[in-house]
Amino acid sequence: MDAHQVKLASPSPKLGKAESLQSRYAIVHSLMHTESWAIDFSWDIIARFGKQESMPREHFDDFVRVAQVEGRHFALLAARLEELGSYYGALPAHDGLWDSAVATSKDLFARLAIEHCVHEARGLDVLPTTISCFRNGDDNQTTELLEKVIYSAEITHCAAGVEWFKIFVHDHVEVKKVTMK
Repeated sequence: MDAHQVKLASPSPKLGKAESLQSRYAIVHSLMHTESWAIDFSWDIIARFGKQESMPREHFDDFVRVAQVEGRHFALLAARLEELGSYYGALPAHDGLWDSAVATSKDLFARLAIEHCVHEARGLDVLPTTISCFRNGDDNQTTELLEKVIYSAEITHCAAGVEWFKIFVHDHVEVKKVTMK
C-alpha cells in the first residue's frame, strides 16, 4: 500500500500493549493517524467556522499553532515508526474521529465540545497508559517522545479548544440575554 494512503477500519484495529514490535507499530501508527486528523481539524475549524462566527484573530492564531504542533508530532511519530521498521499507511486506521467531524460540521459549539472537550481530553486520559505500555516494553525512545514532547503539547491543545468553547458559550449566552430583554 502507498505510504500516503491509509485504509480506514471500523471498529478500530486492535493495538496491543506495546509488548511486541508489531504492537508498537500499531500503536505508533494509530497515534500518527490521530495527529493527522488533529491537523485537519485545526485547519477545518479556521476555514469552516472562522468567518461564519466572526471569530477574533486570536482564534485563528491558536488553531494555526495547534496545526503546526500537530504536524510536528506527526513528523516525529513518522520518523519513529520508520525507525521501528514500518511506515504510515502500512496498517489500517480508525475512522471514529472523522465520523465526529462530519457530525459537527455545521456547528462550532458542537465541534469544540466534541473534538476538544471529548476527543482531545480522552487522548490526555489514555496517553499516560500508552506511555506506560512503551516503558514496560522497554521502548525508551517512544516513551520519551510521548512523555516529553507530545503529552505536554496535547495539554495546551485541549486547553485551547476548551478556552474557545468557553468564549463561544459566554458570547452566545450574553447575546441571547440581550435579545430576550
